[in-house]
Amino acid sequence: MKLNSALPLLPSAKNLTEFKKFITSYNWYIGVKLAFAIMIPSIILYHYGLLIQYIMFPTGVLMLGLADGAGAVQRRAGALIIGIFVLSLIGIVAGLLREIFWVSILVLMLLGIICSLMSVYGARMTNIGTSGLILAIFYMDKHFVPDHILLNSFYMACGGFFYFLIFLISYKIKPFKLIEQMMGENIIETSELLQLRSRFYKKNIDEKQLLDKIMRAQVVLVDQHQNLREIVLKTRELTNETTLRSRMLLMMFLENINLYELINNSQQDYKQLHRAFDDTDILERFSRHISYLATELQHIGLAVQTGKKSKIDPDFEKKFQGCKDAFYRLRKEKMNAENLEQFIMLRQILYTIENLAEHIKKLHVATAFDKKLLVNFHPDDESLLLFLPKQSYDLHLFWSHLSLKSGMFRHAIRVAVAIMIGAIIGHSFGVGHAYWIMMTTVIVLKPAYSLARKKNFDRISGTIVGAIISFGIIYFTKNDTWLFVFLCIGTLISCTFSRINYFIYVIGITVMVVVVYGFINKNTMDTVLFQRLMNSLIGGFIGFLASYFILPNWESKLANGFMLEMIAANKKYFEAIMQVFTDASFDLTQLKLYRKNVFIALANLSDNFQRMLSDPKKKRQNLQNLLGLVAASHTISSYQVSLALYAEGIKIKYNKGDFSETAKLITHNFDVVLHSLQQKEDAENNAIKAHLPKNKKLAELLEGQRRLLNNAEGMDENATSIRKTITDYQTINGLFELINSTLCEEAKIVEKLINISP
Repeated sequence: MKLNSALPLLPSAKNLTEFKKFITSYNWYIGVKLAFAIMIPSIILYHYGLLIQYIMFPTGVLMLGLADGAGAVQRRAGALIIGIFVLSLIGIVAGLLREIFWVSILVLMLLGIICSLMSVYGARMTNIGTSGLILAIFYMDKHFVPDHILLNSFYMACGGFFYFLIFLISYKIKPFKLIEQMMGENIIETSELLQLRSRFYKKNIDEKQLLDKIMRAQVVLVDQHQNLREIVLKTRELTNETTLRSRMLLMMFLENINLYELINNSQQDYKQLHRAFDDTDILERFSRHISYLATELQHIGLAVQTGKKSKIDPDFEKKFQGCKDAFYRLRKEKMNAENLEQFIMLRQILYTIENLAEHIKKLHVATAFDKKLLVNFHPDDESLLLFLPKQSYDLHLFWSHLSLKSGMFRHAIRVAVAIMIGAIIGHSFGVGHAYWIMMTTVIVLKPAYSLARKKNFDRISGTIVGAIISFGIIYFTKNDTWLFVFLCIGTLISCTFSRINYFIYVIGITVMVVVVYGFINKNTMDTVLFQRLMNSLIGGFIGFLASYFILPNWESKLANGFMLEMIAANKKYFEAIMQVFTDASFDLTQLKLYRKNVFIALANLSDNFQRMLSDPKKKRQNLQNLLGLVAASHTISSYQVSLALYAEGIKIKYNKGDFSETAKLITHNFDVVLHSLQQKEDAENNAIKAHLPKNKKLAELLEGQRRLLNNAEGMDENATSIRKTITDYQTINGLFELINSTLCEEAKIVEKLINISP
């Protein structure tokens, strides 16, 4: 779950909901588990006066725990074993080579490059690399690890194995707990996306601002889908896949994916809708009902997180019927030959709302794990495995990034140089606890400037707030019992918020560090507090300079690659969709794979744009044009999802020739846009075709319906029989028009981006 703050100040009901979301979330669960894994051995060791001697044991627990991340148990277990080995090896190397200062700097720089480049293997290896580098910095400080390097490395490895043992035991006791928590969080995030979508039907909304929020929500959801897909399918492999719980969780995951796609399927020409119906209350009714469905979905998410059955609103059906009746009353009163097409759009929205309601009802029933739902549920496991993210530890991947063209390698060099600067400053000025300078630098430096800037701000501001709290603890706490209470609170906060809010994490870890030194020697607490504050400021300043001046990765330089990926993904998806309309046979699994790739490409492009907003103003090249392209790509993707979902269920109705010319023209326009980005010198020889060929079948159907509307008797007897067919053709043809017109806008934006004259 992604929180912008711990518990935002909201009205009481919403605040209570946020609190429930947090305390039932995966991050709280794993945070409490890690806090206890650290505290229990620390308390035992402190009781027997052995904590200082065996300090590397709880350190090993902390380092490996922070490196752990959500995922399938097989991959997590493998990563944790690799982590124990890597952390032990790094500790030995750093500790044995620390005696000569310049040698130790070279070792740290080399480790900085290697550990930073571990990120090419994904998020888990990124976390292990960061923990390894922080551990190397600890080992370089003789006050933290005074001697017995091999023995201390062994203690640290034991701490790592202790965390690994807790991980295995907790999985054995509750193998599906992680899935339920993460799926609940994902359903809640989906409800928030649906809530945002409901606002399109309100009057006088800011579409650009709303679209920006929707794109942010989609970035979060795509990332969650990737993690959930791995966890659900891999856990299904490991456990007995025929169990009720395993099959039901898989069904809930697939149902939630379908719901997400259906929400994206709800894209409409909102300006046209508001022009036609703002003088009625129908759009406001639709908005309120979609918002109501989003609230129901949120209740389901909370129930799934807690492992309880959700309760459907007794008036669920009645409320939809009221929405439906309002539409039919309006149609009876106001529909005529001139506004027929607008009413077809309105009816399509009603169908979508009805479909959303059916999915939500099904999820409500699924929370009770009713096996009746599984009677007709027979997933194709081989097809599902095609959607799993690939995981490879091929050394060739590592070597391929040893180039300044690689953003990861540029980041690795940046980290190495920053560590060197921090080490020299700490050594030259005799700074106490100088490892905090280098550790801060390592933590705040990220591959993207915007991420580094945010991390830096959170580190410094969190340290200042934590220092103020720690100052109060020093002067108002007079006994060890209260110091222990504050130590537990600091540990719990730091472990719980390490993955969701770095600012609060830093507050917790600052309190924890100061209080630990209070147990060792109360007279040094104020000194330690001052040194942590000053060293964090120095390390943050070094990190800022390094991220700005040392081989920076500005988002504007990376945007072209993300644009190409997005447009190419949309084109492939469109071509796959058109197989449904123009070919007797098509691969539904392949179509869904293309759809997944579109969502990932869109999330990457949106994320690139959001990061660019945090780059220095003079580095934000073509910001407005890029915003236009992100919005256009999002719109095209939404229209294509609508087209695909519509086509999958009703493909048999269409003749091959109905849409073949349209398909060729739109594919040509995709090629023009791609060619413009790839080969600037030839782009001006390509021409966008703005007008689609007329759909003769649709024209015939519409003309027939207009005649029926002008003949009351004919309408009563015959109109109903062809209404659905007209709706189908009108919707599909309208989506083609919208895709093509948006693609034409995208071509104009690309033309501006590459500075090619029309």
